[in-house]
Amino acid sequence: MSRTRTTLLNTLALLLALGACLAIATSQRGVAVATRGPSEDAREVRDADGTAVPVRPYRRIASLSPIADAILLETIPADRLVGLSGTMREALGDHRFSGIRSIDGASVEQVLALDPDLVIVSGMADAGHVRQLRDAGVPVFRLGEMRGLASFAEDARDVGTLVGAAEAGVELAATLSRRMRAVAADVPLAGRPRGLYLGVIGRGLYGGANGTSYHDVLLAAGLEDALEHMDSWPELTPEQVLELDPDVVLLHPGTGASLCQRDGLAALRACRRAPGTHLVEVQSGLLNDPGLGMLPCAERVRAAVHGAPRPPPSAPEEPSPHE
Repeated sequence: MSRTRTTLLNTLALLLALGACLAIATSQRGVAVATRGPSEDAREVRDADGTAVPVRPYRRIASLSPIADAILLETIPADRLVGLSGTMREALGDHRFSGIRSIDGASVEQVLALDPDLVIVSGMADAGHVRQLRDAGVPVFRLGEMRGLASFAEDARDVGTLVGAAEAGVELAATLSRRMRAVAADVPLAGRPRGLYLGVIGRGLYGGANGTSYHDVLLAAGLEDALEHMDSWPELTPEQVLELDPDVVLLHPGTGASLCQRDGLAALRACRRAPGTHLVEVQSGLLNDPGLGMLPCAERVRAAVHGAPRPPPSAPEEPSPHE
């Protein structure tokens, strides 16, 4: 992978994290998020802005959110979709997006040209664009913060309810949570290695602590989060990283070598390949995904650190009644 591409992928990771922080700050200024609680017979769902969007059998849905992409593809027929952001395909595979227009970065005019009856956007969507779409008479549902398992469960419930697939949305989130818990269920809780996600962007070092998908991935993979005492996406100094000195450092592709060559970080046990330590690089399309991509990401980290899961012991064979 070229240095330029690696830099672009890492920059995407930072933009996603910072954008999510902004979305969180925006949602916390009001009380709308607290009122979100649709049920099977809901007639409307309130989005992160507090806007009430009616529940209907929408037939021309456009998604400008990778989280909504996955939820929609897993809960309703693809023929109800006129466009998807298509920016995070690794968890589901490219084939699931085949035949559906990719509209990431589309202008308001280009979205309207699809004649959508519902547009779902991320919490980072431009407020002006959302207003223009609503002024054109199109219902727009804005998702909230991207916080990993907790926020994905809310989004799956809300989007599923909105498009008439409430039960499927709830089951999707429950299945993801259940499978995440199973990834390292065989790894004893006592003595689990300490892990640290690090986004290396330029001279900056960014962690993923409580309330992030990175935290959820580390725990699911059978690790303790070295940033358990912190929240969100803190910027860390080299001195803080050295003090943490985790057993496992989770990174984007191509950033491990550069990390260990700067600011004295070669002293990290993981950089020195000390016994029981690991530098684990996972493709950015999974590592950045605060939705369904968390599962394959956690599985890869688990395999790198603990090896493949041990198969459950087989039950003893019942004696034949004819013996």
